[in-house]
Amino acid sequence: MKKNCFSRISVFVFAIMVLATACSKVQMPQYQKNTESFQFCFDKSTVSNDQNTLNEQLLRLTLVAESSILRLYADESNANVVVEDKRSGKLWSAIPMDLESNAVATDEMKTIMRSTVRITYYDNGSLQTMYSYPDCVENEGHSMEEIDNGVRFTFNMSSGQITFADLPLKLNDERFKKFFVDNPGLTEVDKKRINKYFEYSEDEKVWVRVAENDTVLRSLYDIMQRVGYTEEELKTDFKENGIPYTGGTRIFFNLNIEYTIQNDSLLVNVPLEGIKYNPNFPPVTITFNELLLSDSGNNGYLFVPDGSGAIIHFSENPDDKGSYTLPVYGEDQSINNLDIPAKSIPSLMPVFGINCGKSGALAIIEDGDAFSYITAYKAGTLNSYNTVYCEFNTIRSSSASIGDGSLTSLVHVFQNQLYKGSLRIRYIMLNGKTDYAAMAVCYRQYRMERDRLEFSKLQDAQLHLELIGGIEAANSVLGFQYKGIKSLTTFEQALEIIQELKSSGVNDIQLKYSGILEGGLDHHALSNPKLIGKLGSEKELHNLSQLLSQNLYLGVSALTVSEGGNGFSQYKHAARTLDQAIARSYLADIVTGEKEDPRYIVSSAYLPQYLSAFLSKLKKLQLNRIAFDDLGGKLFGDYNQNACLSRQDSKQIALLALKKSMEESAGLMLTKPFVDAASYAQAINQIPLYSNQVPVISRSVPFLPITLSGLVPYSGEPYNSADDRDVIRLKMIETGAMPGFVLFAESNTVLRNTKYIYMTSNQYSAWREDIKWLYNECKYLFSKTEGSPIVGHQEVLPGVYMTVYENGVEVLTNYNEKPVVWDGSEIKGMNYIVKG
Repeated sequence: MKKNCFSRISVFVFAIMVLATACSKVQMPQYQKNTESFQFCFDKSTVSNDQNTLNEQLLRLTLVAESSILRLYADESNANVVVEDKRSGKLWSAIPMDLESNAVATDEMKTIMRSTVRITYYDNGSLQTMYSYPDCVENEGHSMEEIDNGVRFTFNMSSGQITFADLPLKLNDERFKKFFVDNPGLTEVDKKRINKYFEYSEDEKVWVRVAENDTVLRSLYDIMQRVGYTEEELKTDFKENGIPYTGGTRIFFNLNIEYTIQNDSLLVNVPLEGIKYNPNFPPVTITFNELLLSDSGNNGYLFVPDGSGAIIHFSENPDDKGSYTLPVYGEDQSINNLDIPAKSIPSLMPVFGINCGKSGALAIIEDGDAFSYITAYKAGTLNSYNTVYCEFNTIRSSSASIGDGSLTSLVHVFQNQLYKGSLRIRYIMLNGKTDYAAMAVCYRQYRMERDRLEFSKLQDAQLHLELIGGIEAANSVLGFQYKGIKSLTTFEQALEIIQELKSSGVNDIQLKYSGILEGGLDHHALSNPKLIGKLGSEKELHNLSQLLSQNLYLGVSALTVSEGGNGFSQYKHAARTLDQAIARSYLADIVTGEKEDPRYIVSSAYLPQYLSAFLSKLKKLQLNRIAFDDLGGKLFGDYNQNACLSRQDSKQIALLALKKSMEESAGLMLTKPFVDAASYAQAINQIPLYSNQVPVISRSVPFLPITLSGLVPYSGEPYNSADDRDVIRLKMIETGAMPGFVLFAESNTVLRNTKYIYMTSNQYSAWREDIKWLYNECKYLFSKTEGSPIVGHQEVLPGVYMTVYENGVEVLTNYNEKPVVWDGSEIKGMNYIVKG
């Protein structure tokens, strides 16, 4: 009985050790990270460098860098930085300039607000926070160094919790003299204390620590700091003397933050390769410059990238409070297999901003965006400032159940390997026109210069149409169950649909044809793709492609697989969760909210090989364009302990995969892509045209459509799937989106007794007239705008929005039920007009 109990405990302890080291043996992907900043400047004007500042608040600070537009000041006493905009005199400070006179904040809150860095970590299962001001600056644990175009702050943050496990127990004579006898950092007092703390053992021929009391604990640790005796030195002496090193209990974080200015931008960079910490207490989140984009006034708003974009108006009274946090690119479903995916509109842009009237700023997360969270809160919620900032979830964690069924327990499992890149944010300081539309235009220009993009020369409006070929469903013969294919749209039927639409004047059709590979809509692995013979011949498919002028895209999922086989092994090729289970993605049941339709998540490490096999066989199918359902839109980390890839690594791999796919095909169509992936697309479908409208959000704004406008044609939510089609129609007009539909040819009855019953509103014949009507509306608007990009957007009356195009055309959309008059023109209820 005792032996069995001991065996269970042994298995339990071993399992914890395995889980705790997840991702410790890492093989990084072989690709070059983009870590260099390019010389971007949104404001091409120049300001005299000889302009003298008259702001007395800056007199006690050190001017460390200057561009034609900005000045960067640093304050070594509190590790603060201040950016002065020479165009307006606006000051952007990481620590509010009026904090000392702030009557609302308590002394404790002011101490926290003086911290430019905040790090969270787990201690005994509880999430704790360390702040740079009380845990570093007040103890003079920081330093400042001027660098090219800026300044570097070094923070040695420590909780001050030290035990004897952090002190050396034994040292050989040579090492003892190196650190504690001949070291120039020793004072005379130090030497006297060392003689009391250590004695030489003739038997072991080593110096042994003999004193253990509170005085030794603090004093010896301080001496170690002065003589450069680091944790690595401690590990060396423990190992040399055969003493198991279990890791010290001291909690510390040593990191650098680099501030540089470039034209109208402030670049803030935290190199992760240089950060040091106790591996038993890794940094779960890192936040810096939380209050840099903040304002205590009541005239302005915060911008967050929720869905199409959203603004949060500044607090106007003490009761007007609230906060909102959203994950950039949504949550990572490969963390564990426990969570049910949230039903929400994704965030596809690594940006946030603030509008303060005539001044404003747009922040772009240039590195670390794939594990970042953006938070906005109104004044009065946490302090007296309206604030928006970014937090980086650098170490992912989850709970795992350990045991053999009769003895189980939940343990915390960590990703024990930091991403090797940086946490980098670019703050572009705006002046004059600083609304969300100006921010979006700025971001579009940024992407064009960074990715060398050009405005497209689109000649006509487009219809984004997705047709479903076949679905897999259960069949039976003589009582035997098997999976078979039900045809929804054969090649011949697809040809007839396209011919009918073209004959009615729908000229440019971008067709995504899904469910035509073996397995149907949930097709088999792409390693060896084969067409469903039941849908028709390759010649019929070729004729369809010719009719569409090659604008036929094969719809596929590249990041998830419904089942093993066909060259895909879930044991070798699937991603792993933090507890080393095979990672799966799920959908949420529309009615119950329960998990359904599990699919294996393809490991990012396997993705290049997986796609290479697919691309090599694509041309044999006489198809040369690809529509990815998930690649470029969804991001999954792989927490395999033998080859851990963070979500940021997965993003880099996905972008390289898209680049290769673009080079080896005639074109790509992407579904809900994150904005960096959009650079590789010839067409984009199902982008968000509105936000999630959580209570704190004031209203949705078309930041994402403005960013994409003029660069690539895009469509929003499929019209036939929308809950409110009148609103979707107006959103299409307001944002310059193309009409989109997801349809099939057969009767709805073919969906009976299948998991695809949710597609009952997708039968083509019910929507053919709506397609023609919406396309003609889009064609009319396109004839006016001439495909030019959007340059302005504003709410001119409650529920009435004006979209301005570069060629001067104005589109006014009225979401009210009743007509309104603006600038002498009447706009009917739930309708629009075009001016110019």
